[in-house]
Amino acid sequence: MSNTNNTGVTQTDELSMPFDPSVIMRLRGFDYIPISEVIGRLNNVLGAGGWGYTIDKVGPDSVFPDWIIAQVSLTATVDGVTSTKGGTGGQLYRYDRKESGEITLRGG
Repeated sequence: MSNTNNTGVTQTDELSMPFDPSVIMRLRGFDYIPISEVIGRLNNVLGAGGWGYTIDKVGPDSVFPDWIIAQVSLTATVDGVTSTKGGTGGQLYRYDRKESGEITLRGG
């Protein structure tokens, strides 16, 4: 089953469209698309109820404890077919100590 818009373009076609180069960032030798752009694309093409995600696991990396690692599953219905895919991402965190002695985490 294929979901097409009024121009005959499928959801797969729309999701496969290149992102505007102005939103693509280069980090540590990799192209990075901000999550806000990805969420916007999913919402525009599938609707807010056409996809969702689950955080399966989150915690410090076993080798580099200053990195927080998350394993996430994304479920989406595209052109009538529901599929779930998983991925892993990480973020370096730095610690700030306030004069009060309180320690807070901030993204690196």
